[in-house]
Amino acid sequence: MNNSFDFSTADKFKKIDRDLSVARFALIDTVIKSGQKMTYDEAASIISNLDMDGNGILEALIKLNIVGLNENRDICYLYPVSTELTGHRVKLSDGRAFNTMCAFDSLGCATTFGLDAEIFSFCKDTQTEVYIKVVQNEIVEAVPFFNLSVSYYDNWIEGAFNF
Repeated sequence: MNNSFDFSTADKFKKIDRDLSVARFALIDTVIKSGQKMTYDEAASIISNLDMDGNGILEALIKLNIVGLNENRDICYLYPVSTELTGHRVKLSDGRAFNTMCAFDSLGCATTFGLDAEIFSFCKDTQTEVYIKVVQNEIVEAVPFFNLSVSYYDNWIEGAFNF
């Protein structure tokens, strides 16, 4: 298949420290398991239960734009997971499924979670449904078939579909 997803430049970005990463994935796991939004206080409590400064870590994640709040101070996203219905759905090979903020974020979930992934999205121009299967960080299936090239570093997409 003439498709590629270049993850090689992702390590050029500044990595968050271990505590922020542990807290982020604890929140992500909670949202994915429950399928529900969580409040700021619930998120801070989950982090505190990890023997960390719940409010401090959560504020750091918010400042880095890794966690976003809505007007009610509920968590609306935990990058790349969205707590809202978005039309961009990922199913990981371990069975977990969730919404992402956009189709581009969906493509990176295989690497983020270290698992193969199926992506169910749509072309925002034509509303055509798009299915992509990523196995070992390689796109092995795309329906409808289209030539897709993605560079994470440059945020560059080329193809027949605009998602």
